[in-house]
Amino acid sequence: MIGEYQILSTLRYDSNLAKLEGITLNTDNDLVVQYSTVNDDFLLDTKCNGYEWKAEMIQDGTKDFHIFQKEFSQVNNISLTKLSLPLDSIKNFDDRIIVDATYMDFIQSRCLFVPQHLARINLALKYFDCPREPLTLNELLTLLIDTFIDKSKTLMDNLKEMGNVSNSQIYKIRILIDKNGHVITEAHPLNLSSEHTTSKTCTQYFYKTLLNGLCETSNNIWSIFKDIEPITSTTPYTTFKTTNRLHYTLARERMMRMITKSNNTYLNKTKCEILLFNQSSFVMEGSITNIAVSRKNKQNRIQWITPPLRSGCLCGIFRYYLLRMGYIEEDDIKLNEINIGDTILIFNGVMGCVKAIVTK
Repeated sequence: MIGEYQILSTLRYDSNLAKLEGITLNTDNDLVVQYSTVNDDFLLDTKCNGYEWKAEMIQDGTKDFHIFQKEFSQVNNISLTKLSLPLDSIKNFDDRIIVDATYMDFIQSRCLFVPQHLARINLALKYFDCPREPLTLNELLTLLIDTFIDKSKTLMDNLKEMGNVSNSQIYKIRILIDKNGHVITEAHPLNLSSEHTTSKTCTQYFYKTLLNGLCETSNNIWSIFKDIEPITSTTPYTTFKTTNRLHYTLARERMMRMITKSNNTYLNKTKCEILLFNQSSFVMEGSITNIAVSRKNKQNRIQWITPPLRSGCLCGIFRYYLLRMGYIEEDDIKLNEINIGDTILIFNGVMGCVKAIVTK
């Protein structure tokens, strides 16, 4: 069913999320590392493996996708696992110190939400009837490590180089699986290495960078345009992340025309997004992000609301994280609820969460 398209997942590799403290050899001559990483209060519980599915939801690819989409949304009506933190009251959260760890543990701590990416990849493999066994965590980590390791150097030397404080490059990692089940990984450097480099700890960095949009002092503001054409919601190519992205490409082309028409010389074209909606005029997502809008609840408190999976939106990894942490909730959002000048959240597994202003 996947045809000439590939299953895709993109994750963030960021040296600021785990800092190497020491490397030793144990009695078996194996490398043992010690490192500091993000405090558990900011991370998912280990039982939060990502989006789930039931075997009966997938019947050899013959089930009507509209039915699957509703069932998938019901199964993944995610409840929070911990109370959301009062982000702007956080001053000094200490890092978690990991001792007697393997280099694979260290690499995983630098790659954002690996278990959740793995769960989504395996769900897509099953849905698209890909002829391979589910990808294991060990396989995925080995692929990620091979992307960074200089094979002309020893593992010890590679780790020392990774631990160099001046080596703070951030990468977008693309994981691609073709119709035959062959997996490749690609590392693309991002021009984000100067983000909050003054943060003293990994935890502070995570808070200031990846949760920037949830902070009152948010300083990374995007512009977002409302699309003028609906996206068909009954397709697996919006629910699952693949290289079949024509619907998103066309939406971004419309966005570029809106930017030109606006004649706004202050717009940063690298920080623009477009808000997509389905044929029932319910908001779905952005072209490269999931989204959330603000509403007042019964207690007159502002709550961020994200469209449910039945809208046709991508089962995004950062969306899953924000739901499980209790930072956002699911509900339907009508397109006419969103007005010029409104502030919304946009987020994905590479950029984290930022604010965006709805632009004319």
